[in-house]
Amino acid sequence: MNPFLDTIRELWTGMGDSPALIFLAFCLLPALPLPISLTLAFFGPLLIAQLGFGPAYSLILVAEALCMSWAYFVSAHPGRKLMLRLLAWRKITLPEFSQGDLLRFLVVFRITPGIPFFLQNIVLGVLRVPFWPYLLLSIPPQALYAFAFLKTGQGLLEGEAAPLVIGLGVLILAAVLVSWLRKKAKQRDKEAEDPSIQAEGEDLP
Repeated sequence: MNPFLDTIRELWTGMGDSPALIFLAFCLLPALPLPISLTLAFFGPLLIAQLGFGPAYSLILVAEALCMSWAYFVSAHPGRKLMLRLLAWRKITLPEFSQGDLLRFLVVFRITPGIPFFLQNIVLGVLRVPFWPYLLLSIPPQALYAFAFLKTGQGLLEGEAAPLVIGLGVLILAAVLVSWLRKKAKQRDKEAEDPSIQAEGEDLP
């Protein structure tokens, strides 16, 4: 047997007896350079087994909201000077946004696939997106993502088809929705750059 894997297994089993520790893990780990899907897959089933899906899902959303909050404040205040120095060293300048463009960037940035969750929090904090819009617009996509992964994990853990199908279905729905929202955002940007595009669309029957 692998001692490292045995230690991980014992830790995983031990945390299953303490929802408070799992809640703390969801408050801290997603802000670190770790895939959030790994946190959901590793700790989600433990919390579901202890509390049931509904309470576990609700608790995870609260923990992730707290995680996004403290990561934002660290990036927007004490960590901002360090990030700005790093960007200056790399000769990268922060883009300037109007209020409306900043919120639109927030939504598109949150739903763009492939950008790590911890990096999203850092970038949005350094840009100093207004906190309450940051939090309120960040929760819905993360809630959808967490629901899909937790349902999928629940189905795999319990060996039941229904949660697995629901989870995969929500993931597919989320992918379609993200694609549609990104297309709408690109179309809006093109119309803002060239008003004649919007005028042509309005002239069509």
